[in-house]
Amino acid sequence: MIGGGFGGEIATPMDTDIAIFDKVITINARGALLVTKYATQQMVRIGKGGAIVNVSSQAALVALEGHISYGSSKAALENITRCSALELGKYAIRVNSVNPTVVRTPISSGHWSQPHVAEPFLKPLGRWATEDEIAGPIVFLLSDAASMITGISLPIDGGHTCQ
Repeated sequence: MIGGGFGGEIATPMDTDIAIFDKVITINARGALLVTKYATQQMVRIGKGGAIVNVSSQAALVALEGHISYGSSKAALENITRCSALELGKYAIRVNSVNPTVVRTPISSGHWSQPHVAEPFLKPLGRWATEDEIAGPIVFLLSDAASMITGISLPIDGGHTCQ
Protein backbone atom coordinates (compact mmCIF):
# COMPACT_ATOMS: atom_id res chain seq x y z
CA MET A 1 0.00 0.00 0.00
CA ILE A 2 1.26 3.45 -0.85
CA GLY A 3 -0.14 6.11 1.44
CA GLY A 4 0.72 9.40 2.94
CA GLY A 5 -0.06 12.87 1.92
CA PHE A 6 0.06 16.57 2.51
CA GLY A 7 -3.02 18.75 2.41
CA GLY A 8 -1.33 22.05 1.75
CA GLU A 9 -3.67 24.96 2.19
CA ILE A 10 -7.33 25.77 1.90
CA ALA A 11 -7.36 28.25 -0.99
CA THR A 12 -9.11 29.18 -4.20
CA PRO A 13 -7.33 28.98 -7.56
CA MET A 14 -6.93 32.78 -7.40
CA ASP A 15 -5.38 32.77 -3.94
CA THR A 16 -3.31 29.60 -3.89
CA ASP A 17 0.36 29.85 -3.06
CA ILE A 18 2.20 28.23 -5.98
CA ALA A 19 5.07 27.13 -3.74
CA ILE A 20 2.56 25.24 -1.57
CA PHE A 21 0.89 23.82 -4.70
CA ASP A 22 4.28 22.53 -5.88
CA LYS A 23 4.98 20.97 -2.46
CA VAL A 24 1.60 19.20 -2.41
CA ILE A 25 2.15 17.82 -5.92
CA THR A 26 5.68 16.71 -4.98
CA ILE A 27 4.60 14.88 -1.85
CA ASN A 28 1.31 13.38 -3.01
CA ALA A 29 1.95 12.57 -6.67
CA ARG A 30 5.71 12.49 -7.21
CA GLY A 31 6.27 10.66 -3.93
CA ALA A 32 3.81 7.90 -4.85
CA LEU A 33 5.33 7.60 -8.32
CA LEU A 34 8.82 7.19 -6.86
CA VAL A 35 7.61 4.44 -4.52
CA THR A 36 5.81 2.72 -7.40
CA LYS A 37 8.87 3.04 -9.65
CA TYR A 38 11.31 1.44 -7.24
CA ALA A 39 8.97 -1.09 -5.63
CA THR A 40 7.80 -2.45 -8.97
CA GLN A 41 11.36 -2.74 -10.27
CA GLN A 42 11.97 -5.19 -7.43
CA MET A 43 8.60 -6.88 -7.91
CA VAL A 44 9.40 -7.48 -11.60
CA ARG A 45 12.90 -8.75 -10.71
CA ILE A 46 11.45 -11.25 -8.22
CA GLY A 47 8.84 -12.32 -10.79
CA LYS A 48 5.91 -13.15 -8.51
CA GLY A 49 3.59 -10.26 -9.33
CA GLY A 50 1.75 -8.50 -6.56
CA ALA A 51 -0.55 -5.64 -5.77
CA ILE A 52 -0.25 -1.95 -4.99
CA VAL A 53 -3.01 0.18 -3.50
CA ASN A 54 -2.53 3.93 -3.63
CA VAL A 55 -4.35 5.99 -1.02
CA SER A 56 -5.95 8.80 -2.95
CA SER A 57 -8.96 10.87 -1.87
CA GLN A 58 -12.52 11.74 -2.74
CA ALA A 59 -10.93 15.06 -3.73
CA ALA A 60 -9.58 13.29 -6.83
CA LEU A 61 -13.09 12.42 -7.98
CA VAL A 62 -15.11 15.56 -7.22
CA ALA A 63 -14.29 19.23 -6.89
CA LEU A 64 -14.04 20.37 -3.29
CA GLU A 65 -14.01 24.05 -2.38
CA GLY A 66 -10.60 25.26 -1.27
CA HIS A 67 -8.82 22.08 -2.36
CA ILE A 68 -7.16 23.13 -5.62
CA SER A 69 -3.71 21.86 -4.59
CA TYR A 70 -4.75 18.72 -2.76
CA GLY A 71 -7.40 17.71 -5.30
CA SER A 72 -5.00 18.24 -8.20
CA SER A 73 -2.33 16.12 -6.53
CA LYS A 74 -4.75 13.28 -5.86
CA ALA A 75 -6.13 13.46 -9.42
CA ALA A 76 -2.53 13.04 -10.61
CA LEU A 77 -2.25 10.02 -8.32
CA GLU A 78 -5.33 8.54 -9.97
CA ASN A 79 -3.65 8.77 -13.36
CA ILE A 80 -0.46 7.26 -11.94
CA THR A 81 -2.62 4.39 -10.68
CA ARG A 82 -4.35 3.80 -14.03
CA CYS A 83 -1.17 4.08 -16.11
CA SER A 84 0.68 1.80 -13.71
CA ALA A 85 -2.13 -0.77 -13.88
CA LEU A 86 -1.99 -0.69 -17.67
CA GLU A 87 1.80 -0.99 -17.88
CA LEU A 88 2.42 -3.45 -15.05
CA GLY A 89 -0.33 -5.98 -15.71
CA LYS A 90 1.98 -7.97 -17.97
CA TYR A 91 4.09 -8.62 -14.86
CA ALA A 92 1.04 -9.76 -12.87
CA ILE A 93 1.18 -6.58 -10.81
CA ARG A 94 -2.20 -5.06 -10.03
CA VAL A 95 -2.49 -1.36 -9.15
CA ASN A 96 -5.61 0.23 -7.65
CA SER A 97 -6.50 3.19 -5.51
CA VAL A 98 -8.92 3.93 -2.72
CA ASN A 99 -10.57 7.32 -2.38
CA PRO A 100 -11.51 7.88 1.23
CA THR A 101 -13.39 10.72 2.78
CA VAL A 102 -12.02 12.44 5.84
CA VAL A 103 -11.02 10.23 8.73
CA ARG A 104 -11.26 12.29 11.91
CA THR A 105 -7.94 12.30 13.71
CA PRO A 106 -6.47 14.69 16.28
CA ILE A 107 -4.66 16.47 13.42
CA SER A 108 -7.72 16.88 11.20
CA SER A 109 -10.40 17.43 13.82
CA GLY A 110 -9.97 21.20 14.14
CA HIS A 111 -10.77 22.05 10.53
CA TRP A 112 -13.32 19.30 9.93
CA SER A 113 -15.27 19.85 13.16
CA GLN A 114 -16.55 23.21 11.89
CA PRO A 115 -20.23 22.66 10.93
CA HIS A 116 -20.04 24.74 7.73
CA VAL A 117 -17.02 22.71 6.59
CA ALA A 118 -18.23 19.29 7.69
CA GLU A 119 -21.89 19.30 6.65
CA PRO A 120 -21.43 18.95 2.86
CA PHE A 121 -19.07 15.97 3.34
CA LEU A 122 -21.36 14.01 5.62
CA LYS A 123 -24.03 13.20 3.03
CA PRO A 124 -25.61 10.73 2.49
CA LEU A 125 -24.50 8.49 5.41
CA GLY A 126 -24.08 11.37 7.84
CA ARG A 127 -20.77 10.42 9.46
CA TRP A 128 -17.03 10.31 8.95
CA ALA A 129 -15.14 7.14 8.07
CA THR A 130 -13.15 5.17 10.61
CA GLU A 131 -9.65 3.85 10.10
CA ASP A 132 -11.04 0.29 9.92
CA GLU A 133 -13.51 1.28 7.19
CA ILE A 134 -10.58 2.46 5.07
CA ALA A 135 -8.29 -0.44 5.93
CA GLY A 136 -10.80 -3.20 5.07
CA PRO A 137 -11.12 -2.36 1.36
CA ILE A 138 -7.34 -1.89 1.11
CA VAL A 139 -6.76 -5.35 2.58
CA PHE A 140 -9.27 -6.76 0.09
CA LEU A 141 -7.59 -5.08 -2.90
CA LEU A 142 -4.21 -6.42 -1.78
CA SER A 143 -5.58 -9.95 -1.39
CA ASP A 144 -5.93 -12.80 -3.87
CA ALA A 145 -9.71 -12.35 -3.63
CA ALA A 146 -9.21 -9.23 -5.81
CA SER A 147 -6.93 -10.97 -8.31
CA MET A 148 -8.98 -9.76 -11.29
CA ILE A 149 -9.22 -6.14 -10.15
CA THR A 150 -6.74 -3.58 -11.42
CA GLY A 151 -6.85 0.06 -12.44
CA ILE A 152 -9.85 1.01 -10.33
CA SER A 153 -10.57 3.88 -7.99
CA LEU A 154 -12.72 2.79 -5.06
CA PRO A 155 -14.53 5.59 -3.21
CA ILE A 156 -14.79 4.98 0.53
CA ASP A 157 -16.71 8.12 1.24
CA GLY A 158 -20.14 7.28 2.56
CA GLY A 159 -21.63 8.02 -0.86
CA HIS A 160 -20.35 11.61 -1.09
CA THR A 161 -19.14 11.22 -4.69
CA CYS A 162 -22.48 9.81 -5.85
CA GLN A 163 -24.19 13.17 -5.39
